[in-house]
This record gives sequence, C-alpha cells and structure tokens, in this order.
Amino acid sequence: MEPVGEGMDWGAHREQWIELGFDSVAIDALFGADPNSESVASAELRLQQASDLIALMDNAPATMKEIPRAMQAHLLNHPEDVDEIQDRYMAHLREISPWTLAASRSRELWSMEGRSVELQAWMRR
Repeated sequence: MEPVGEGMDWGAHREQWIELGFDSVAIDALFGADPNSESVASAELRLQQASDLIALMDNAPATMKEIPRAMQAHLLNHPEDVDEIQDRYMAHLREISPWTLAASRSRELWSMEGRSVELQAWMRR
C-alpha cells in the first residue's frame, strides 16, 4: 500500500518554507527524494518547530543578540537540528539568567567566608 499523497506536487509546501528563509537544499533533504504526505508532514513539523524557535530568539534580550543570530542562521540552513539548537539556546539562557549569576556570586562569597573561618580556626591553634 502506497502512502497517501504519493506522486503529488509538493512544490507549494516547499516554496512556503523557502519564502520564510529556509534553505531549499535543507527543505529538499527533509522532504525526501520522493515526498509523500507522511514525509512532508514530518518535514513541516520540523520546519514549524524551527520557525517557532527562530521567533523565540527574535525576542532574546539585547545583551545576547549575537548568539541567537548565529543559531537562527544555523536553523535556516539545517532545520533538522532544531532539537539540538533549542537545547543549546535554553542552556545559554539558564547560564545568563539573573538567578544563576546571583547564585554564582553567593557561592563565591560563601566560599570566601568558609576560607576565612578556616583561617581563623587555624590561627587560633
């Protein structure tokens, strides 16, 4: 039994993603050599996820615009890497989040406090 949509012209679907800025070679690779409804649906899901992530990166804080721009460019050329890029982007957001920076500073202060307590104990001996 052939998959639904076998032999259909998927050009309109392909052109829609090219107009959004995705690389035509990457789209062709996602659609497959002989696209059918299943491969096109799978490809369009990945492309939609990549498009959503690009939109999320457009709203990135001004202090980190360079990193999302590089990730966006990578997604436009390699939309199949959307999961990896999303993981890297979220990890980067966690690294620069205010609470992470505050926790790092607090850890350093506690570390210095611990050293001073140890030094005082050593000096008393």
